[in-house]
Amino acid sequence: MKTEKEIRKELIATRKALVNLTNSVGLFLRELDKAMQVPESNQRGKQIAELMNKLEYQRDYTRYFTLGIDYRHDPEIVGDNQRIFKAVTK
Repeated sequence: MKTEKEIRKELIATRKALVNLTNSVGLFLRELDKAMQVPESNQRGKQIAELMNKLEYQRDYTRYFTLGIDYRHDPEIVGDNQRIFKAVTK
């Protein structure tokens, strides 16, 4: 059984990771808004793809290191990714 000190330490780490994740989402949305103001072009598409990769990295980092979810083998996540891929490629 975990001690109160261990539980507090985990809660602080979880809170910090969630703050980092929500900050990343906020930054992503602001940068996406800026990118959407630019006329459509290959450069804009690359910029949006780069932003999405950074956000996905932050999500995966939080899931793996904070929540202990191995995104590479979690069947729920793999299934979600497959459904999203099929929807996007239709």
